[in-house]
Amino acid sequence: MRLIIGILWCFLSVCSFAQAKEFPEDSTLLPAEEVFSGDYYALGDLVEVAGVVQGNAYLAGTQVQIDGEIQGNLFVVAGSLEIKGKVQGKVWALAGGATFTGDVGELVLLAASAQLNQGGKIQRDLTLCAGNAEIDDWIGGNATVLASNLKISGTIDHNLKSFAGKLRILSGAWIKGDLRYKSNEVALIDSAARIGGSILYQHSPLRDFRGVVIGSKIAAFLMNFLYTLVMGIVIIRLFPHKLSGALSALHTAPLKSFLHGLVLLVLFPLASLVLLITVIGAPFALTLIALNIITLYTAKIFTILWGANWLFSRLRWKKNGVCTLLGGQVIYSILVSVPFLGPSIAFFVMVIGLGAVVVSRSR
Repeated sequence: MRLIIGILWCFLSVCSFAQAKEFPEDSTLLPAEEVFSGDYYALGDLVEVAGVVQGNAYLAGTQVQIDGEIQGNLFVVAGSLEIKGKVQGKVWALAGGATFTGDVGELVLLAASAQLNQGGKIQRDLTLCAGNAEIDDWIGGNATVLASNLKISGTIDHNLKSFAGKLRILSGAWIKGDLRYKSNEVALIDSAARIGGSILYQHSPLRDFRGVVIGSKIAAFLMNFLYTLVMGIVIIRLFPHKLSGALSALHTAPLKSFLHGLVLLVLFPLASLVLLITVIGAPFALTLIALNIITLYTAKIFTILWGANWLFSRLRWKKNGVCTLLGGQVIYSILVSVPFLGPSIAFFVMVIGLGAVVVSRSR
């Protein structure tokens, strides 16, 4: 509950400032020599804080990097998050991938993968939900971790409570309090690891009741929903001309957009395969594959907005507004959850959105 409330707080904060402010096109930088007094808001493809923020920071971007100091709390939604500096308050974060080597007061994190590296410090408690998580830093309070795979090699000053598919306690780990965990199998604890308190293992009843599957689906849905919404806000705010072109293509040439999308869906994998079989082209193939995944994932946003603009125009909602996007995404999420029909809808929305981007560029 604590994690969900924090992420929702972070999300609502980002949405509120996204509707109220104008942002630069590609990146936002607070230089190392600059001191910003008050709450700091930033949205962009690349968001970097190298200076000092004398207040809270509200950040959203494809890549967010903290090299400086935030003297208040940090609320962040990012594709990739890296904190190498200092956050005196609490960090509420939603990220695809997160890396920490800095110093934060307290951390609440939902991520696909999380690395808390050696040299980093969490002064108080850690609350973490991730697919894969590695904790190699120092945690001054309690740690509560929900993960598919969890590795511990750092120091936890108090108790560790874990719900994990697989838990490994490595030789460098030092848990000064109790270790309590629920898992489908007994943790692998290195003989050199130090655990000051008691060890309590409970076989997870989630396997018997398929709770792992249900929990994984809920986590995947939340991450998918929130990440898509943030990327939609980024497109609306930073790329309005590209958005208008794609929506125009969907309105005037939907069939053409769908056919172009189908062609690209075939050409992308073929191009990657051809590059992979050549030594020189292999690095380019890996880059192309990553780009393809991002493109396919983002393409649906154009179709969702197109449908939402048409549907909510009767309610006089703002065209290409955040509320319109949110409403469209809720309806889309309901439709794709319908058995049998849902995957077809998701495929159609992705393909026609991908084709619309191509058609708009050819005009």
